[in-house]
Amino acid sequence: MLEVRARMNRTATQPLEIGIGLATGPVVAGLMGSADRANYTVLGGCVNLASRLCAEARPGQILLDATTCERLGPDAPTHPLPPLPLKGYPEPVPAWECRHPLADPA
Repeated sequence: MLEVRARMNRTATQPLEIGIGLATGPVVAGLMGSADRANYTVLGGCVNLASRLCAEARPGQILLDATTCERLGPDAPTHPLPPLPLKGYPEPVPAWECRHPLADPA
């Protein structure tokens, strides 16, 4: 996503920057709505967590939850951040940053 956005920004009249939040876990996926207007969507705790991490991410930054970081393994280019106070979570949430070559330097 960061690579495609960077490529698109090279010719864009108004470049856009994105931040990414990733969380891993069970979801409920399916069509929601009516026969006239149905949308495919996902619901669940990790969907909400990914959304909150995305909201905290700076342009070019990729934020991960603990499960995602763990599943990437010890060789992944990640480093821990101070726990983040996220909307809807009573305690700060552990988070990691995934270093991407196109990411903004911290």
